[in-house]
Amino acid sequence: MNIRGQRLKRRLRTLGLGCILPILFLAAWEYLGRAGIVNQSILPYPSRLWDCLKEMIVAGRLQKHLMVSAGRVIRGFALGSGMGLFAGVLCGLSGLWNALLA
Repeated sequence: MNIRGQRLKRRLRTLGLGCILPILFLAAWEYLGRAGIVNQSILPYPSRLWDCLKEMIVAGRLQKHLMVSAGRVIRGFALGSGMGLFAGVLCGLSGLWNALLA
């Protein structure tokens, strides 16, 4: 086997090993949810989440929800950035504010 084949084999082995833990985690989560050990209203099992995602895509609601979430992220980022910039300017202009905020 040449060098390229060995690298490919090593990459595939690494990828396969890297997939084991997430698959085991999802399988355990699914089992615990279906067995009633984990409360469904707090943490629904993965297949239920997948079904809900498919339903939202078909109904056309996913885009609306994504837009609302993106708007919240943008507003939160803008608010946090503005407050940080304001605090930074205060710290840069005043030794007292620098001592208070830093």
